[in-house]
Amino acid sequence: MKLLVHKKGIQTRQAAEVGKKVVTIFRGKEFSEFLSSPSNFANIQRRCPDALADVGVTGNTITADQVKALGDKLIENGFVARSVAKILKIDPTKQGGADGGDSPPNQAPQKRKKWPEKVIRLAPNEQQFEPTSLYIVLYEGSKTWQHVFSFIAIIGVLVAAMFPAWPAWAKIAAWYVVFWLSTAMIVILIVRAILYVCLWTVGIDFWLFPNILDEYAGIVDSFRPLYSVERRRDGYGMTAIRLASMVVIGVATHEFFQHNSWEDIRNFAQNSINDILDWGVDKLTALPQPKNQYLSLADIEKMTEDEKPTTIPGETVRDEVEEADEALFDDMQEF
Repeated sequence: MKLLVHKKGIQTRQAAEVGKKVVTIFRGKEFSEFLSSPSNFANIQRRCPDALADVGVTGNTITADQVKALGDKLIENGFVARSVAKILKIDPTKQGGADGGDSPPNQAPQKRKKWPEKVIRLAPNEQQFEPTSLYIVLYEGSKTWQHVFSFIAIIGVLVAAMFPAWPAWAKIAAWYVVFWLSTAMIVILIVRAILYVCLWTVGIDFWLFPNILDEYAGIVDSFRPLYSVERRRDGYGMTAIRLASMVVIGVATHEFFQHNSWEDIRNFAQNSINDILDWGVDKLTALPQPKNQYLSLADIEKMTEDEKPTTIPGETVRDEVEEADEALFDDMQEF
């Protein structure tokens, strides 16, 4: 079953089993073709010799009867289940098309889908292998790694939620990891853009890590292949644009390095990185600040007249300050 439902195995699709959940289905015809292929059969013969010997396969080929027997064994052991596609019933009172369907007279009948959207599992007494039928994959494999990853995901969520309670060294370490991963990603995107523009001017489409922005690619597949190169077949207009862009890039680069050196760029990058790192460390290690003790306008409006704070006019404040200064001057004169 691992060989069958592998990405290099038979073609499968997702469908909704009536009254149950979404399931994976495959066609019996492709199951037979998969076993009849010499390369696939050699792989199965090497990895599953007992299963083939159980249905009487002794040589390097498999017959149609032996394929049917192997399919029956899979059904018998609960790995697959025979099913049929659910066909929507047509109301005879609404038949208007020439084809006997419910489509309008001037509209062509809809083409039957290659893969059904809903399937119905057959009764136990009809569970035998037929090449023309559909089959639901019941095999789910080992649950060990699924449980391990679920446990890791739960622990990860709890650890992330407890971030304010982390020790200072753990917060700083997490900040450094996030910062350097983000910096590496930004540098890669900038470098691949610069390389593309520079080589585009000479008629070459060059991408460093072409799948790095593919949302459907995994972590490893995002960095494979390392690069892609393709020769452009542009007309005269695009060639002129590329040549003009080459001149503009060359002049801009020359003017930039007239006023800047590699040492300046290195110092600027180093100082910027240090400033950002220090800012993050200060934010993570700073003590919690007290809340603002000032009253808001809404709080003041809810107070009664006696509870409201009194304000002192500016003239009164200045008079009191002047009187205090005069009293201090008189005291000093007496002293």
